[in-house]
Amino acid sequence: MKKAALLGCGVVGGGVAAIMQENAAYLETSVGEPVELKYILELRDCSGEPWANKAVKDFSVIESDPEISVVAECIGGVGVAYDFVKRALLAGKSAVTSNKQLIAEKGLELLSIAKEKGVFLLFEASVGGGIPLLRPVMNALTADRLESVTGILNGTTNYILTRMDADGVSFDCVLIRRDALELTGGIMDMLPSIYCDMDICLQFKHSGFKVVVDPRVCVEVRSSRAPGEVEENRARLIMRERWGEVLKDGGIFYNPNFKRDSARFELL
Repeated sequence: MKKAALLGCGVVGGGVAAIMQENAAYLETSVGEPVELKYILELRDCSGEPWANKAVKDFSVIESDPEISVVAECIGGVGVAYDFVKRALLAGKSAVTSNKQLIAEKGLELLSIAKEKGVFLLFEASVGGGIPLLRPVMNALTADRLESVTGILNGTTNYILTRMDADGVSFDCVLIRRDALELTGGIMDMLPSIYCDMDICLQFKHSGFKVVVDPRVCVEVRSSRAPGEVEENRARLIMRERWGEVLKDGGIFYNPNFKRDSARFELL
């Protein structure tokens, strides 16, 4: 029987624990023997949890147990997560993680330790949002020589690229902090791209933020009508209702080069 330990039991760790319990029979078939989750490292009070009997607060209990052959790191960051994974590898235990930051900053060091100790450091879940990429590269492309890899890194990158393409906004604009968006009321998706982008900038200015633009930048907007998007005339009316007083003097606080070819960019 294989025995494993789980480091952290929050949202991700709790999901791992549930999957291991619900799919115990499938895991046994895949591995060739039963897999038991023996320990769950969790510092908070777990008395009300169904797995409370497995909870430990001291990592050394896991580290020194010869029955534990693999640990799953679900803590995040590079603080205690790095310390625990390193100690587990040094103790001759394989480790599995979805921790992007840990692999990015400490991956080479940890892989070197794993190789030295004859164990595995598996981090497929930290790449491409869990899409199986590493194993096919390692197993199916062993005879090929990869010269470069090009693609979308993760879900966040995918979102940024989508917003840049669909809304006609810059990379920096997409990276506005969430709390700022919540403070201003968010993006009015029903407006066409050009008005939607202008609307959010006016919201920022109205909320006390300073909107800085580079007048040398030229932006070309090409967008199809989004589901639920209002027609052009209605969009102008909405903007006049929302920002009529602000725009009365022509003080449009946005890039003067941001325009459409199909219609003049004016509201009044």
